Amino acid sequence: MSPIRFILLTDLHLSDNPGTAAHQALDWAIETINQENPDFLAIAGDMTSFGTRPATACFLTALERIQVPVCLTPGNAERRSDAGLPLLNDWLSPANKHFQQGELSVLLPDTSTGTLPTNERQWLEEMAIAHLAPRRILITHYPLDVLKPESAAWLEQWLAAHRVELVAAGHRHIHRHRRLGMSAEFVSRGLDPDKAIGDLPGLSLLQSPRPGEWSERFLPWSPAIELLPADLPRNIHPVG
Repeated sequence: MSPIRFILLTDLHLSDNPGTAAHQALDWAIETINQENPDFLAIAGDMTSFGTRPATACFLTALERIQVPVCLTPGNAERRSDAGLPLLNDWLSPANKHFQQGELSVLLPDTSTGTLPTNERQWLEEMAIAHLAPRRILITHYPLDVLKPESAAWLEQWLAAHRVELVAAGHRHIHRHRRLGMSAEFVSRGLDPDKAIGDLPGLSLLQSPRPGEWSERFLPWSPAIELLPADLPRNIHPVG
């Protein structure tokens, strides 16, 4: 059985302004993904800051440069505007919310409302029946501890019932590894240079040498920049 390697990209928060650090981070990410050549790229939401059409279109255009299969699920930021969502329709269709890599079934439910809606639960149940894969992982935006309690309880039961090996998410801008029953959970701090908490922003390379065993290698984005002194009165400190 071949090892599995995929990259998790989350919480970029791309704006309409092409001159931001987030746009530079996206260029770095694309180059890094193509160099690492994983089995696939999973995008776990908050690709844009406000779900605007220009930012969404810019992100989707950038994805055309990715040389490996790509799957994605939206975050709450994609719902801050209705303008960009129509551009994601094909990406978020039921057919594209599932990705198969050998014996591994990758499921990408939509938790962008902070809940797991009824239609998403039905879809997960249907997929578990239709794809009797020996291995399953789940990629979504909200970790279970941030979902509304009723949604989190339902999903935790579903994960256990269907022996899901891995849950990967973003949203919280922190880095965390823990166990959820039989599932490993990886939360990535994401790629936003302004919001990553605790360390550098970057990508998560998740690897599985054998069923049920997962590890992460974090790929930090550390640009060569010069920090200039703040033009502020003495004893006044800037807040970033």
